[in-house]
Amino acid sequence: MLLCCRDEHRFSLLHWASMMGRYNIVEMLVSRGVRINATNMGDDTALHLAAAHNHRDIAFLVCTCSLSLE
Repeated sequence: MLLCCRDEHRFSLLHWASMMGRYNIVEMLVSRGVRINATNMGDDTALHLAAAHNHRDIAFLVCTCSLSLE
């Protein structure tokens, strides 16, 4: 499945979209069931990257979706 592809640093599409502030893409990926808590080579999740790049709306979305999975 293309949504689960990763680059050489194990960044997923969700990692990239979260880091770049692409809310609509993050929302679409989450709605399609990507792994929210997947980590890259540095053990960063999408939540870590969104927060580190000051994308609060994405951090909140990812955090809320992550909580609903528990």
